[in-house]
Amino acid sequence: MLQRLGFLVNNTKSVLQPTQILKHLGFYINTCKMILTLPKDKVRELKREATKLWTSTMTTIRRLASFIGKAQAAMLAVLPARLQTRHLVACKDCALASGLNWSDSIQLSKEALKDISWWRNHLQSWTGQSFLPQIPEMDLFTDASDWGWGIVLPYKVISRAWPPQESQHSINWCKLRTVLHAVHLPEVQGKVIQIHSDSTTTLAYITKFGGTRSTLLMDLACQIWTHCLQTGTRVMTSFIKSEDNPADRLSRALWLQTEWTLDPTLFQQIDKMWGPHTVDLFASRSNTQLPRFISWKPDPQALAMNALTVPWTQENSFACPPWALISQCLMKIQREQLTLTLVTPYWPSAIWFPTLKNLALHPPLLIQSQDRLAHSPDGTLLDWTLAAWCISGSGSRRKVHQRLLSK
Repeated sequence: MLQRLGFLVNNTKSVLQPTQILKHLGFYINTCKMILTLPKDKVRELKREATKLWTSTMTTIRRLASFIGKAQAAMLAVLPARLQTRHLVACKDCALASGLNWSDSIQLSKEALKDISWWRNHLQSWTGQSFLPQIPEMDLFTDASDWGWGIVLPYKVISRAWPPQESQHSINWCKLRTVLHAVHLPEVQGKVIQIHSDSTTTLAYITKFGGTRSTLLMDLACQIWTHCLQTGTRVMTSFIKSEDNPADRLSRALWLQTEWTLDPTLFQQIDKMWGPHTVDLFASRSNTQLPRFISWKPDPQALAMNALTVPWTQENSFACPPWALISQCLMKIQREQLTLTLVTPYWPSAIWFPTLKNLALHPPLLIQSQDRLAHSPDGTLLDWTLAAWCISGSGSRRKVHQRLLSK
C-alpha cells in the first residue's frame, strides 16, 4: 500500500513483521514493559571505555569529552546518566578554562573517578526507563528566605529557621537545600512528587541533575538525586510565581496558608448563586462562613476534624481549602461524585487546574485582588486572584447540565 501511494520503502532498514521490541536510534523500544533500554553492545562499549579511563592515570580532554557525550546520550534509557557525568563535565570544563587544549592530558579528580566507577559497575542494573509520562502523586511547594525555609504538602506544613552555619549561604543554595529537606520527608519516599518553586535556578539544577556553574549547588543537586534514586522517589518540577507560592510566606510565617478569610459579602453572593450551602468544609470558629463547619485542627464547635476523612454526601458543601490540599479535594470529589462550591487561587498553570475546569458546571466567578475581598488572619489584604467554582464529580450530572445550558 505504501508503494502504491508513492512511498519508497527501504526494506533493509524496515521491520515488516509486527514486533513488541524494536531497535531504533540506538535504543530498544519495549512496548510490553513500555520502556527504553540500551542494546547490549552499547552497554559493553560504555563499560569498556569507562574501564580504560579508570585504569589509565591520564586521559586527554578530547577522550574524556567523547565518553561524556556517549554516556549522556544514554539518558533516555538510563535515568542517572546526567547525574553520573556531572563531575566528569566539571573536570573537563575546569581543564579547558585553565587554557589547556583538547589534545592535552589531564588527571581525573576523585569525584570524576567515582562517576567512572559507577559506569563500570552499575550501568547494567540501571538500563531501562519508562517512556510514559509520569503522573505526580503529591505536590510539594517549597521556598526559603534569609532566615528560614518552608514546605507545604498535603496534610502538613513545615517551617524552620536556618542554623547559623547555613544562614550565610546564598538564596539559591537555601532554596535548593529546602528541596533536599523535602525529599527526605517520610511522606514522599518511593512516590512521584512534583516540586513547585519560584526559583528557576533551583528547578534547573533539579531537572538537569546538577550543573557546573556552582560547586555548592551541584553538590546539593547530587545529594537530592542520590537519595531519590536510592529510595525510588521520582521528582518532577514546576515553576510557580512567588505571589502564588503558598510556601513563600510560609518561609516567613505559618498562618497565611490555612487561616485566611473570604469576605462575608462575597460568600453571600456565592451562596445566592449556588446555595444554600449547609457546611463549611475547611474552616475554624474564627473564619467559618456557616454555623456548621469542619475544622482542620481540633475545635469543640466543629462537626468533625479533617474534612478529607469524612463523607461530604447529603450536603451542599462550601470549601475554601488550603492550596496544598486542592488536588486531594478534587480526587475526593471525583471518587465520591460530589457536587459543591470550591474557592481556589486562579492558577491556570497549576497541575490541578485542567481537572478543575473539567469538573466545572459553570464558568468560575473571578475575584480580583483589587476587590479587597480576602483577608489574612491579621487583617492584611491578600493580593491573589481567586476563583469560586461550582463543580461536580458526577459525569452524568455534568452532561445533563450541559444539555440544559445548550437549550
